[in-house]
Amino acid sequence: MIELRDGDSRIGLFVTTGMRYEIDADLSDLQQAGVDLSGLYVVWRKAQVGQRRLVDRIQTRNDDVVLLSEATIADSTVAAADVRLEGSLESFFRCLDALLGNRYAGLRNAIDDAEANFRLGPAFDAVVERMGDFLRRKSPVTLAQGVEAHVGSRLVIENGAESTSVYTVPPVEYVYDRAGSKLHELAWVGLQTHGPYRS
Repeated sequence: MIELRDGDSRIGLFVTTGMRYEIDADLSDLQQAGVDLSGLYVVWRKAQVGQRRLVDRIQTRNDDVVLLSEATIADSTVAAADVRLEGSLESFFRCLDALLGNRYAGLRNAIDDAEANFRLGPAFDAVVERMGDFLRRKSPVTLAQGVEAHVGSRLVIENGAESTSVYTVPPVEYVYDRAGSKLHELAWVGLQTHGPYRS
């Protein structure tokens, strides 16, 4: 439920998009390629209903069996074919570092640039528009048993002639000393200018 103006309540379907890492390669292939799997987490390839997706941390992998180090499940071993690496940044970049060697840094910088461009206002806005078009084609969307949402035009939050929906708050100031005299509106620039806060 949203109420952009007093007395004007509506139901809104709010959608956002994000990026995530997935590692689908077999553990044996990764190990043969030189990836050190120890300490990385594994997830079920096909989790059962009600089952936690996260399995455990790898201690070692021998043949077709993975020995787990923290034993959060009943057995301390699982079949390697039933699990895959968790798509965390740690796992992703450890795999890339082993697979690419000295080309790893260049790819990592390119990935960082692509992510930054994706998250910038205009690019992100275009992604949300495409998602809206997709949902409109799939409309109505089932939210629960007997509850459907018909996706229409995008909600626009703006001030009208007789109502205010958007308020501008004053800028935040970061404090870098006990007296409160060393201030800056940008955290990183403040650190470069004043150094870290010391009590």
